[in-house]
Amino acid sequence: MAFGDVAKKLSEPTNPSVLNLTVGDGGAIAKGALCYLSGDNTASTTAAGSIGLPFAGIAAAEKVASDGLTTLGFQTCGVYDIVAGNTIALGQLVMISGANSVCPLGAGVGSYAISGGLVVGKALEAADSGETIAVAVGYY
Repeated sequence: MAFGDVAKKLSEPTNPSVLNLTVGDGGAIAKGALCYLSGDNTASTTAAGSIGLPFAGIAAAEKVASDGLTTLGFQTCGVYDIVAGNTIALGQLVMISGANSVCPLGAGVGSYAISGGLVVGKALEAADSGETIAVAVGYY
């Protein structure tokens, strides 16, 4: 996987959690895209520079631009292959780090990481920047 590739689901949780959120009709969202909460009950796709944004989930289906749909399901639990945006140690909690990538929670984030909804999940593997790792999304 390379930067910007979408997350690939590796396993199905016993009880998957899917949030239905509002999305813009004019935008396209790839199945597996990491998305953030961009407004009240609204999700948007990540892009370069999308660091420290509240995690909404991983798009459960493709959203075609201007298809008339304004609601999409987002998976919030499971194990996914996701690209590391920085070096990540085994077991570290990770957050959004640009387009469809994650990085370790930054210094100074502290308890706000959880209360602010920044945590995507826990790294199940160590990785250098640009490598693909398994992330337990929704587990921390």
